[in-house]
Amino acid sequence: MKAILKDKTIILINSYPYKDLIKEMQGRRWNEIDKIWTVPATMENIKMLKSVIKVDAEIEKLYQEEFNLNRRLHKEKATKNVIPIAPMPIKANPFQHQIRAYNMALQAMGVIK
Repeated sequence: MKAILKDKTIILINSYPYKDLIKEMQGRRWNEIDKIWTVPATMENIKMLKSVIKVDAEIEKLYQEEFNLNRRLHKEKATKNVIPIAPMPIKANPFQHQIRAYNMALQAMGVIK
């Protein structure tokens, strides 16, 4: 099987031996004309693919970026006394959970890395 990344979608070619695994993936779609499966490039789907094939460098890079983002978000979630990583566009004094959510949103959207 060969996996190709295109626009946050993974195209699976020559995938018949892995059809049972592919049917467990969320968001899978069968293209009847081209005889290929497409799946969203999510952490779960990439992890499942990595368990059976060697994925190409683009897919591995996307996986590592998502993995690192998740690690940063979990670290932010566990922090006790947080300060905003960028000025907050509000006048009130925010609570800790609001600052934490603001920081996590900035990181998740890629505004701040």
